[in-house]
Amino acid sequence: MVARTDLATDPGLVEELLQARKGTAFFARKLNELTDAELDGGSLLPGWSRRHIVAHIGCNARALRCWWSGRPPGLRPRCKRRWRYGTRRSRSARH
Repeated sequence: MVARTDLATDPGLVEELLQARKGTAFFARKLNELTDAELDGGSLLPGWSRRHIVAHIGCNARALRCWWSGRPPGLRPRCKRRWRYGTRRSRSARH
């Protein structure tokens, strides 16, 4: 089950890409099972809602994409804006 856009021929790399896709699909399924109220609920990380955790994961995924594409990580204004305005964590949890 390899996407048509894959140019990799190394069997190990192809398997790693497949595992990454399966993990992404699993995460998306589980995320879609949550209601808005559940997303706004607390997480195991003090001061962070589940919605904040999801935003953090998304921004880290974008950062990895920038890293892999060779773009400097500082060129991610959308994540920074979302980080500031799209989350509701307490001031003490900010860094």
